[in-house]
Amino acid sequence: MWASYVGYTVLNESFASASDDELFEGRRFRIYSKSAFLDYMSRATFASEEFPGPTRHYCVACEDQIVQVLSVEPPAIEKLNR
Repeated sequence: MWASYVGYTVLNESFASASDDELFEGRRFRIYSKSAFLDYMSRATFASEEFPGPTRHYCVACEDQIVQVLSVEPPAIEKLNR
């Protein structure tokens, strides 16, 4: 969960498109260094290095949804024992 964020999207995975020029680390939980979402958010917001600070593009690739988040802070992740 993110305590704060600049913006996020939730896409039906059936409609999400991948691009060869996007760069990320991870598989189901990704951190992007280059993406269409980063490009879009730089045009659609006034977020900058000065305010709110350096941001990162996080992505959670779920079974049916793709959740993309632009945030200064990484999410708080808690492992649940079952």
